[in-house]
Amino acid sequence: AHPKCSAMNDCPKGTFCRVAVMGVNPECQDCSKVLKDFKFTATDFNNICPATELFKDYDTSNEHDKWKLRDHIDIDYDELLMTKTTPLDDTVKCLSYLHCDQMEIDKDSKFVGECDFLKLNIGKMDVGTWLLITFLTLLWALPVSQDIEEAITEEIVLNYHLAGSWSYPAEVLRLTFRIRKFWLPFGTTFASLVLLLTDDLTAKNSILNFLAITFIAEADNVLAIMFFGANHRAVMEDSVRGMDLGNCHNAAAIFFFTRLQGLFCFITFLGGLGAVRFIVKDCDNLEEVLTVSLVLCALIFIMAQAFYTIFVRTYATIWYRILCALIEFERNWLSGMVAFTFIMGLVRLIMKDGTSGYYELLRISFFPINAGSVDTKFIGSISPPFTYLFGVPVSLFLLIILESCKYKFYPRNQEGIREKTILPGYLII
Repeated sequence: AHPKCSAMNDCPKGTFCRVAVMGVNPECQDCSKVLKDFKFTATDFNNICPATELFKDYDTSNEHDKWKLRDHIDIDYDELLMTKTTPLDDTVKCLSYLHCDQMEIDKDSKFVGECDFLKLNIGKMDVGTWLLITFLTLLWALPVSQDIEEAITEEIVLNYHLAGSWSYPAEVLRLTFRIRKFWLPFGTTFASLVLLLTDDLTAKNSILNFLAITFIAEADNVLAIMFFGANHRAVMEDSVRGMDLGNCHNAAAIFFFTRLQGLFCFITFLGGLGAVRFIVKDCDNLEEVLTVSLVLCALIFIMAQAFYTIFVRTYATIWYRILCALIEFERNWLSGMVAFTFIMGLVRLIMKDGTSGYYELLRISFFPINAGSVDTKFIGSISPPFTYLFGVPVSLFLLIILESCKYKFYPRNQEGIREKTILPGYLII
């Protein structure tokens, strides 16, 4: 949502190239920032810009001077090369305003009201394009459902071999299964959506983008083929020998849940593609809106699992089922926070970028701060519950307490039904 840039014309429609923080690569931001952050108006443009280094040959008697021809300037690398050390001087402000004034659809409303590249890209879609994307999305949803099914099956195998015992490595592995089950499918959904929204919505680009996402989603299976030999496959086959994974009820429940979640991803993708231009009015908010949408979609299925455990499953007492539902909710939420923490580390350490909106969302989600900047205004309103109730340390602490209560007040002999069931309720949904 904030692509890197080296010149003004590198950025999509309605955005300009800006150095947000010295020492960090420039990124494309919404043109409204020219007026909000630079405090630079049309009056300033006409009064200040003629005297800058850019228009130094300004001469009112010369009909061919650069100032008179400013509307025909292609603001590329020759005019201004943007680097991480480019100072925010009058020349940068003038070119930023000139670029936005040339490219903005809503320039009459002070660059506020529309995200131009979203409006233009989605506006080009006709019936044929919608049909193509719908067909490609159906094909794309299949590997998403398969990965969810693999995660459920692998957790069944894990529970079978643990046989009710506690193991820290197994709990870490369980978190990865929950990431693949609840968070990765919707992450894939919104990543695919971003690829389509930020590129020209042509048939060729759509096909290539879906192929790229599908290939990356299958990368774990490709790596397994590369690094695991016949002896490793034999060990994996031995680990499931004797398990009734083909039980009619279990197989039907797994099939139903994975296809339901795949269908939900399909509907979310198409709904987001059609509605995003009406929700996102500032291009800088695209990243935050999609990230919050990802969290909300995952929460729908996490809450559905909790209600299923309490009201649909009939093993043990109601209080025990409530306790199990709380444990699974905290475990699923913790898995998402661990995933976001990993991504935050990549953004911060590998990309060396601590100014992106995605990093800002993660930062206010984990650490109690006052988040009220322009870039995080959208997320700042939800930061208190994110920060104080559902952060990684709090979720981990609550999970330990709930697990301790279960083993203290409900001995394992009361879990006979659960231990004998190959597919517990919290794995069905």
